[in-house]
Amino acid sequence: CTVTFGHPKAGFYRKKAGALIGEVVVGEIELASPEEAGITTNEFVFPHAFYKDNPIPPRKHDVHKGDFGRVLIIAGSHGYSGAAKMCATSASRAGAGLVKLYVPAEVYVPVASGLTEVMVASYDSKNFAQSTGGLAKLQGEFSWADFIALGSGLSLREDMQDSAYSIIANSDAPLLADAEGCFAAKRWLFLTENRPNRFVLMTPHIVEFSRLADVPLAEVASLPEEHARKFAADWKCWVLLKSSSTFLATPWGDILRPPTGSPALAKGGSGDILAGAIAARTAIAVRAAKLKRTPYAQGYLAAGYYAGLPAQLQGAHQAYVEGVMRGYAVFAEASRNAARLAGSEESVFASEIAELLNVETDWRN
Repeated sequence: CTVTFGHPKAGFYRKKAGALIGEVVVGEIELASPEEAGITTNEFVFPHAFYKDNPIPPRKHDVHKGDFGRVLIIAGSHGYSGAAKMCATSASRAGAGLVKLYVPAEVYVPVASGLTEVMVASYDSKNFAQSTGGLAKLQGEFSWADFIALGSGLSLREDMQDSAYSIIANSDAPLLADAEGCFAAKRWLFLTENRPNRFVLMTPHIVEFSRLADVPLAEVASLPEEHARKFAADWKCWVLLKSSSTFLATPWGDILRPPTGSPALAKGGSGDILAGAIAARTAIAVRAAKLKRTPYAQGYLAAGYYAGLPAQLQGAHQAYVEGVMRGYAVFAEASRNAARLAGSEESVFASEIAELLNVETDWRN
């Protein structure tokens, strides 16, 4: 643990620093904010303390499931059916009111039989554009969704990539592209010159990003912020670059740092849980903005709530900032709780992290 005063220092988050300083605790000594001091910054830290001081409040009594966002997930493939289940379960656990999961027909049975709360359907990936069980089947879902999450367990198979590209090209909802979905999203960004002002978030880990950006892994590892900033600016998208020091790069060059999670996250499936959590929290924030009312008490997600964000993060993108950073925060906290409950960082399953999203204590006890 490292205690600093006033504001965290940028160097805390540079290469190898995390292993030396541990968790950063900021002591308040009544320094002016950067805005008050006339200082322009392009890096923002959202520590654990911020979310402890600003927790998700109780829901209002007169709400219904439609108030909490509608998430459409396209995920899974042969050999990766678990990724689809974890992503959808996470979205439900993180608070989404309605979650629909579409998987290739080849994995429909194992996925649908393993999920209860999620609405599961299949699509034909082999002949997606022409088949009545392909694009035509999903077309109506695109206008239904407040948010689309695509890519968990998708694979790089040609038919899966073509299907993913077609889904992105024929929809306009805010999008999270994870894992192999990032390559379909990049293809759409490349081929669509006059694309709308659409929120596109890519969530690659550092090896996937190296391939995505066509930059040697050693160079990315050496200067991750610079490469993520350049990619986000060049492709006009958002990049959540996942590593032991995860950060969010915006298209205009800002870096946002979420709370750190437990080393228990260094295990297959964690990224699928994160994708579901971000999809849920962003769908909820987007829905509240769309309806111009919040389903929560204490003004959470109302206009006044966002006044607590740095000025340059307010405005048209504030719901996305809240969704991504809050989604990561509940994910990170759940990973810590899972490790504490297990008594070890070694034995935590990714699915156990999903069970503990937004949970203060172990509800199973």
